[in-house]
Amino acid sequence: MTGKERIISVLEGKEPDTIPFALFYGPRYLNKISGIHPAYLLYGPPEYSIKAHIQVHKRHNDDWILAPTHIPREYSENNVIKFEGEKVFVENKEKGERWEFKEDWRLVKEKDYTSTPPTGGSRTMGAKRYMSCDEWIESGHLDVLKGVKDKVGDDTFIAFYAGNVFAAAIEGFESVEKAFITFAESPEKFVPLLEEIASSQCEKIKAGAKIGADGVWISEMYAGSDMISPSAYEKYVFPIHRKLTEEAKKQGLFSFFYFMGDPFPLFPKIKELPVDCLSFDSKAKGKIIDIGKIAEYFSDKFCIRGNIDAVYVLQKGDKEEIRNAVREQLKNFPKKRYILGNDSPITPETEPEKIDFLREAGRELWGKV
Repeated sequence: MTGKERIISVLEGKEPDTIPFALFYGPRYLNKISGIHPAYLLYGPPEYSIKAHIQVHKRHNDDWILAPTHIPREYSENNVIKFEGEKVFVENKEKGERWEFKEDWRLVKEKDYTSTPPTGGSRTMGAKRYMSCDEWIESGHLDVLKGVKDKVGDDTFIAFYAGNVFAAAIEGFESVEKAFITFAESPEKFVPLLEEIASSQCEKIKAGAKIGADGVWISEMYAGSDMISPSAYEKYVFPIHRKLTEEAKKQGLFSFFYFMGDPFPLFPKIKELPVDCLSFDSKAKGKIIDIGKIAEYFSDKFCIRGNIDAVYVLQKGDKEEIRNAVREQLKNFPKKRYILGNDSPITPETEPEKIDFLREAGRELWGKV
């Protein structure tokens, strides 16, 4: 089987030839493997990000590539990245304005030290609040998806990011605190923003399907029961998640729903979503997200992408701890509707050999636990 065939088989409830393997990583790990500076990955032309994603994919031989949303093409064309000693700047070619690239990925304007990046919030990467399908494509936001798809071919499953709508809505306020207060006390002022961003993300899903993606990764980081009440989730956020996942289904895309935070009180509503695969953190504010409980509740309906702890197992653990973590995951999925993966982005401190061993352990234990 090809990687694409392997992932599709478990998403459809069929048994693959071996365990599907799908990694989740960000700019720092891409930099570690490719040597390309995160400033280029985030604010440079899309070719840098395309190259880095393909390098990591080939290095670890996983079955998919999850392509990020990129900044507008116009931005990368009008700005240049400059290195001055240990500092890195993004400089506007015409105006000469300079923004220093910080370790936390913020761009801080030189001299006045304002930290609002010229591309907008980190969830939007310069996207307007609402964009049509054609605008998503013409703007260049999906250039990494298109480039990866063109270069890798049809043997690899290609997915892209959409969603995190609640987090994007929160970034529309002057602070996270102000956003949550508005959501709690005046939802009528918050929900229209939520709905507008969701409509734009549905257009993005259409655009991804038009480019030829196989799947879409929809995430949620602020709507766990540790952040908002289950009743608020059901009334205001669940309809948004349903809208996105229904659009993915309508466009013929497989959908992955990645839920951060405490999901347990929300299980009944999550189970109503028309998704193909669920993915969860391994911990939420110290609370263990038990893969056994997830399997017990969801594996009759959904494929599960496993939540191997990226820090305490992959970064800090040894080979035996990695093998034990994989064994613990696999024993909960006798029907094999399971994809092996990490719970949060691979840290730059993680030795690449440990990621290779994760894949090897999964294929060694597949069908034997």
